[in-house]
Amino acid sequence: MAKALLLILLATMALASRAGTSKMVVFVLAEQFPHTDAAFITALTSSLKAQGFATKLVSADTLASELSKNDKRRLLILPNSAYFPVDAKQALVNYVTHNGNLLTIGGPPFSKQVVRLEGKWLTQQMLVDKLATMRSGEKVLDFNKVKWSNEFRDTGTPDTKVKHALFPPTSQRRLLLSN
Repeated sequence: MAKALLLILLATMALASRAGTSKMVVFVLAEQFPHTDAAFITALTSSLKAQGFATKLVSADTLASELSKNDKRRLLILPNSAYFPVDAKQALVNYVTHNGNLLTIGGPPFSKQVVRLEGKWLTQQMLVDKLATMRSGEKVLDFNKVKWSNEFRDTGTPDTKVKHALFPPTSQRRLLLSN
C-alpha cells in the first residue's frame, strides 16, 4: 500500500503543478461502495494532508454538486473507481469535459455502476441476485421514499415515442422535451 500511496502522491503533485501557483483542493470520494477499503481512504487522505494538500471527503450525495463547481484547481480522486454512482455519471462527464482533474485508483474505472437501494449500494448483478432470491410479495422498492420531484415521465401514445428525463433540482430546471 505504501508504493501505491507514493504513486498517487506523485500524480497529485504533477497535477498540482499544472494548476499553477495556487493550492489544489483534492476531493476524495469516500462512499462505502462494495469492496471499498476504508483504511485505504484514511491513509490516502492522511498522506495528502501531510504533503500540504487541502483535502475534502465527499459522499455520493454531494458529489454532483462538488463537480459542478468550475475550478481548475480541483482534483477528484476515486479510490475504488470500478464502482461509481449512476446518479453522478452526468456530473462527472461534465466535470471532465470542462477540464476537471480526475485520478482513478483501482478498476477498470466505471465498470460497475451502482445504485443505492434501502441504504445499500448495489451493482446491477447484485440487484439481479437480490431479485432472484426474494420471496413472492416481498417489497423491492418503497415508492413512498422515491423523490418524484426530480423526475418527469410521459408514457406517450402508440403514435409518439416515450419520453423520460431526469431533471436537476427545481432551481436549475430546463424543460428537456423532444419534439
